[in-house]
Amino acid sequence: MEHIIGDAMLDNSQLQGEWGDWMEAQGYSDRTQELYSYAIQKFLSRKFTRGRSLLDLGETQIVAHLAAFKDKAHSKALHRRALRCFYKWATRRGYLDRDPTAILDKPIVPRRKPPAYFTQDELTRLLIAAAWRDPKRAWTILACYALGTRRSELVNICPETDIDWDHRVVHLRHTKGDKEREVDMGPLAEAALRELVAHSNGQLLPIQPSTVNEWVKQAARDCGIADGAKKQRAHTLRSTFATDLMRRGVNPAVVQRLLGHESLATTTVYAGVYPGDGAVAVALLGGAVEAP
Repeated sequence: MEHIIGDAMLDNSQLQGEWGDWMEAQGYSDRTQELYSYAIQKFLSRKFTRGRSLLDLGETQIVAHLAAFKDKAHSKALHRRALRCFYKWATRRGYLDRDPTAILDKPIVPRRKPPAYFTQDELTRLLIAAAWRDPKRAWTILACYALGTRRSELVNICPETDIDWDHRVVHLRHTKGDKEREVDMGPLAEAALRELVAHSNGQLLPIQPSTVNEWVKQAARDCGIADGAKKQRAHTLRSTFATDLMRRGVNPAVVQRLLGHESLATTTVYAGVYPGDGAVAVALLGGAVEAP
C-alpha cells in the first residue's frame, strides 16, 4: 500500500488525505468529496487492487473496475469522475509521470431519463393524504414544493433569523455546497410557513431531512401514486416546482436562481413536460405569424 516518492514513503491514506485537502481548497462540495472518497475506497476494495498503492495501479485496473459496473451507467460515471479527479491531481502533484485515466478522456455520457414530477391533481392528492395522518406533514410538503427547496434546506430554516415576513423572503443557510441564497415567498409558501412556525420551538422543523422523504413516500402510497416514475420522493417536489413555473412562462434564469443551480442546464433538466405541451406550444405560432 506504500509508494516511495523521493525519500518519502506515502500510503493510500496519506494520498487520500492530501487529495481531500486539495478538493476542499478547490471548493468541491462536501457531498462531492464524500462520493469521490467512497469511489476510491470501492476501487481499492477490488481483488485486483487490494493491498496495492493507488500510485502503482494503472489503466488495466481502472478499466477493469469501471467495466464491473456493467449497465449501471450513473454509478460508472461517478466512479469515472472520481478516478479522473484523483489521478489528474496525482499527476499534477508530481506523484505520477502520466495520468492513467487519460484513456477515459471521452466518456460515454449516460442518457438522462425525463424528470419525475407531480401533476397538480397528484400534488393535491398527496397533500390530502399527508393531512389525514398529520396536518404538519401536509404543511411541510407544501412548503417544500412552494419554496422549491431541498429537504435539508427546509428543515434547517430558523424562523427568527431566516424568514423575512415584511419583504416576503426566506434565507437558506444550510445549502448544497454551502452557498447561501434567498428565495421569494409566495402565498402558498407563506401559508405553509406560518402554520409550521405556529407550532415550532426555535427551529422550523426539528426533524431529520430523511423524515420529510418518509412523509412524502407514505402520502404517495396512501393516495395511490406509484413509485414507477420515482414519485415517492421529497426531491420530486423540487422538480415539480421547476416544472410548474416554466409551464407558466417564468424565465428559466429566474427558476435557476430560486433553485440555487450554478448552471442553467441543470435547471432545464429538472423541468418535466406534460402530455400535450408540444401541441400547445406549436399552436402559439398560429397567433404570432401573419398569413402572407
